[in-house]
Amino acid sequence: MPKIIHSSDWHLGARLHEQSRQEDHGHFLAWLRTTLAAERPDALIIAGDIFDSSLPGAAAQQQYYDFLGDLAADQSCGSVVIVAGNHDSPSLLSAPATLLRRLQVHVVGAGPAFDADKSPLIRRLPTRDGVGLVVGAIPFLRERDLRQTQAGESSDDIDRKIRDGLRGYFAEVFELAQAARHGSEPVILTGHLSLGKPELDADGSERKTYVGNLESAPSSLIPAGVDYLALGHIHKPQAVGQAHFCYSGSPLPMSFAEAGQQKRLVEVSWENGERRMRDLVIPTFRRLIRLRGDWDALSRELAALKEALRPDSPPAWLEITLVSNVRLIDLESRIDALLQGSPLLCLKAQLLLSSETGAPPSAATGGQGPDLKELTPPEIFDMLLERKQIATDQRPLLRHCFDTAVRRLSQRDQHT
Repeated sequence: MPKIIHSSDWHLGARLHEQSRQEDHGHFLAWLRTTLAAERPDALIIAGDIFDSSLPGAAAQQQYYDFLGDLAADQSCGSVVIVAGNHDSPSLLSAPATLLRRLQVHVVGAGPAFDADKSPLIRRLPTRDGVGLVVGAIPFLRERDLRQTQAGESSDDIDRKIRDGLRGYFAEVFELAQAARHGSEPVILTGHLSLGKPELDADGSERKTYVGNLESAPSSLIPAGVDYLALGHIHKPQAVGQAHFCYSGSPLPMSFAEAGQQKRLVEVSWENGERRMRDLVIPTFRRLIRLRGDWDALSRELAALKEALRPDSPPAWLEITLVSNVRLIDLESRIDALLQGSPLLCLKAQLLLSSETGAPPSAATGGQGPDLKELTPPEIFDMLLERKQIATDQRPLLRHCFDTAVRRLSQRDQHT
C-alpha cells in the first residue's frame, strides 16, 4: 500500500513583526519527525517554499539539514522529494542534490526549459510493499520555463501562451511519469503556483506570483489521470478543482490572518487502486491572537487571557486594534503595562479612529497615520494618487502602468 505525506510552505527563517519563528519551526520539525516515525510513509513530499528567503540565514539552513539528517538516520520515511518554491533559491537548494540523493532525498531546484527534456523531474520511488510510486517533481516555474518571448505580443497573447505552456509542461511530465511507472503504480505531480481560485488570507500573506502577467492558472490544465497533485504556495489548506488537487498549507500561521486556521499535513495512500486521503492535524505550538474593541473591552479581554494562560506557557503573540474616537500617542506603552508579568507579547498595536459625525474610519498605528510597513505597494500607490489629487479619469492608466512595473520587478527578483 503506497503511502505519502504532503507538506509545503515551511518558510524556515521567517519572522513575524520582527519576531523569530525559529523556536516554532523547531517544535514543528520535532513533531513531524515523530509523526513520520509513527506513520512510516514511503515518501514525504515538500512542495516548495522551504525557506522564507532566497538567502536564508545559517540557523534556518541548519534546521533544514538537521531534519534531513535525522530522517536518514532513523529511516522513518522511505524517500523525500523537495521542490523549490517562489521564495527559494533554486541554486541553493540544488547545490547538495547529488549528496542528498544518496540519502534518498530528491531535490529539484529548477525545472528544465519548455523545449528541453523533462525526464530529470521524474522520480520512481521504492515502497515498503514493493509496489513503487512515481513522482513528477515540478518546482515553481517562471515565464522563461514555459515559452519563448516574441516582439509585439499583446497581454492577451502572453497570458494565452503561458497557459498553453503550463498545460504542455504538466502534460509532458505526466506522460513521462506514466511511462516510468510499473503497472498501476500511482503517479503524483507537484506544483508550486496559484491554481484555480484558491481561498487566500485577507492580508495576502502569500507573496503574489506572476508568470508573465498571469497570476492564477486554471485547474483544468492538469492532465486527467493524475493520482494526486501536491501543491504549494497557498498557506490555507484546501483542495482546488478536484478533491485530490491539494494545498497542504503552511505548518505555521505566517500572519495573524492565519491565526484561526487548523494547520495540517495530507496523508495519501492507495490500496487495491483506491485512493484514501486523510488530514494529519498539526498542533498549535504558539497562539496568535487578534483582539479588537474599545479600551474597556480590550482591558477585560487581556485580563481574562492573563488568567487563562499559565506563567510558564509559551508566550502568546497578540495583534491589538483599539477602536476609539480619541488619538492615543502612548497606545503601545499602555498595552505593555497591562501585559507586564504575563506570557503575552503584543507584536502589533494599532488605533482605528472613528468619527461620531459618520466620516469613514481610518486605521493608524499609534494614532500617527498608516504604517507603510503594513500596506501593500498598490495601497501605497492609491494613497499617493489621492494625495496628489490626480484626476479620476487618469488613475486607471497610471495604476495599470504601476502594476506592470511591480510585476516586472517581481519577475526580476525571481530570476536572481
